[in-house]
Amino acid sequence: MNEPTQEEIKEFWKWCGFKIEDKAHQEGGMPIYMGTHSKENVWVILVVDLNNLFKWAETPIIFKVGSAGWLHILNKWVQQVAMEGADPALALFWAIYKVIKEV
Repeated sequence: MNEPTQEEIKEFWKWCGFKIEDKAHQEGGMPIYMGTHSKENVWVILVVDLNNLFKWAETPIIFKVGSAGWLHILNKWVQQVAMEGADPALALFWAIYKVIKEV
């Protein structure tokens, strides 16, 4: 599974409601962005991991596609992780990102 580009990561977190700092920090080769969330006004280190994906992306995606759409995304994600051995965080990132690009 491909790593997302810096632009894809920034686009993703902006869609989730973050104002992104212009520069990325590097950790293990993966860019890490910091930003403030529009609703909670908190600084967050935006690592592409399961904690951040469920905390910050779940509500906006449910708002856009509904609970049934979210369950469909999760079903595809579980299949991809279980059947293909995909990295769970990257698989969920790409599943949500695909929906973001469609809406």
